[in-house]
Amino acid sequence: MLLDSVPLHLALVGLVAIGGIQDWRKREVSKLLTITLYLVSMPFALYRFFQGDVLPLAIILVLTLAAFEGWMGGADYKILAGLTALWSLGGLVALLAAGIWGGMVVLFTHNRFSTFPGVTAMAFGVALTFLAEITIS
Repeated sequence: MLLDSVPLHLALVGLVAIGGIQDWRKREVSKLLTITLYLVSMPFALYRFFQGDVLPLAIILVLTLAAFEGWMGGADYKILAGLTALWSLGGLVALLAAGIWGGMVVLFTHNRFSTFPGVTAMAFGVALTFLAEITIS
């Protein structure tokens, strides 16, 4: 199935890595990258939903609520939603990596309103997931 293919996952790792580098250097991610990923992936989320796989759409709904509450930036949201639609495990690990990194930032700065390059954390998470995927398979 296309959604479980190694080349697709490698391409997603590359896209998120580019976004992670941009986020680390400029604290901003290209709208071309994020919007393209988001728009291309949403039909796949709907397709998976109609095939009986409700997890990606449910996660995207929770992410949408979190984004509306201001708990993440727009680039973070679009990348997480896109990843989740195309590669659920990659999206979940990216979310976990960003959450751990954010938790560490809060612990070390003692400021719960601190910001950090979340896409960079996501890039680490999806890269490790991809490495595990090709090593274990």
